[in-house]
Amino acid sequence: MKKRIKNQGAKMLIQGSVVFFLYYALMTKQEVIINEFSHPDFFKTVLIIGIAFLFSFVHGKFTHNFWDVLGFEASKKYQK
Repeated sequence: MKKRIKNQGAKMLIQGSVVFFLYYALMTKQEVIINEFSHPDFFKTVLIIGIAFLFSFVHGKFTHNFWDVLGFEASKKYQK
């Protein structure tokens, strides 16, 4: 159990760093992003959606590991 928590903690820190970097890049480069994507074409639209999925996936994985490290788990009552 301790080793699992240690591994989850390491994963959480790595994924937290990735989430931090993504949000930092988004906030520091927001003018470039706004100017670049204010007149979207098909490729830019697909890129925007891809970036949104990337943020969602990385943030979700980080949040999952965060709650695992704290010891919270989903209720088994609703799982099949």
